[in-house]
Amino acid sequence: MAHPVLYISPDTAGLIYVNGHLAGECDAAQPLVMPVAPQGALYIEYHPLRAGYMPVSRRINMAGGCIAPGSEPLEDMYIVAWPGAVIDVEITPQRIGML
Repeated sequence: MAHPVLYISPDTAGLIYVNGHLAGECDAAQPLVMPVAPQGALYIEYHPLRAGYMPVSRRINMAGGCIAPGSEPLEDMYIVAWPGAVIDVEITPQRIGML
């Protein structure tokens, strides 16, 4: 089994926290790539660096290096699990005032 890797690319630049720890800054042009545990809960938080956008946080359950049932509803995030245990997370935050 390959070790899973997160590939996070938000539409708008922001800070990413994974399991409560700052993972880094990223955007669509410079995604954040990092290994994650193959088992257990994975908490992803996105904090936009531009005014006018809502933060996003979700729980993704991992089992055997794959996304498992019981993950949070994924509004504002589009997730694709690619072969080779690459988990592609695209974040599209809502604009404030468009809720």
